[in-house]
Amino acid sequence: MNTPSCTVTPDRTLTSTNHTAMNHNRRSPIAFLRAVSSSHLAVCRVLGVGVLSFGALGCGPKAPAEGAPEAVAEEKPPELHQMLPLKDQTVSNFRMTTDLGDEGILVLEIYRPRPELAELRIAGRAQRLAIEDNRISQTTGGILLETPLKKGHAFIGSFGTVTISETGQLVTVPAGTYSGCLTTVEESTRPPKRSTSTYCPGIGLVLMEVESFGESAGLVRTELSYHGPRVEFPKRHERK
Repeated sequence: MNTPSCTVTPDRTLTSTNHTAMNHNRRSPIAFLRAVSSSHLAVCRVLGVGVLSFGALGCGPKAPAEGAPEAVAEEKPPELHQMLPLKDQTVSNFRMTTDLGDEGILVLEIYRPRPELAELRIAGRAQRLAIEDNRISQTTGGILLETPLKKGHAFIGSFGTVTISETGQLVTVPAGTYSGCLTTVEESTRPPKRSTSTYCPGIGLVLMEVESFGESAGLVRTELSYHGPRVEFPKRHERK
């Protein structure tokens, strides 16, 4: 994915001087974040808005006909646009921590100027996503999520191959506990890095871990802390 500048509101300043003595051969958290895939960071910052727990998706079996043997219901895979709803005028806040002990907050705003287009905004910068029936992808290239939402399904992401590694998960993050979630893993060898993302029905991205290996080794964990509608506060009038 393309690498936008990382928007971080730190609980304490994230600078290379914080850990220079202990980590002289490692990049600072800010430099590492800027090297992380843009689409995952963009989605992270935007999808942490508005938390609606829809629970596990799937339809129950119909009552069997009288005298007929009872059929075993197959688990129905969740629908793409329930797993990644991208609802207009919503906001997601994420709590970010690094393996160096630094913390920060990522804020993501979601807008839908058209049904087939979503905009993820971070501090005035916009990342556009193309919305199709069977996939959601960046307009600059790279798929975020694609059907069928089944374990083992693979597709091309922004920097490597993305594979759905788990489905039907129960996930707990600061924003709450959600069921019916799925996890994707995107990996590349040049440069070596891995991005693990978890999506939950009715919300979207709730958890992401990005690992970089080699000389730039590091780990950034991003967890949803709030998801909800965007709120406009009235402007205060100055006294004359």
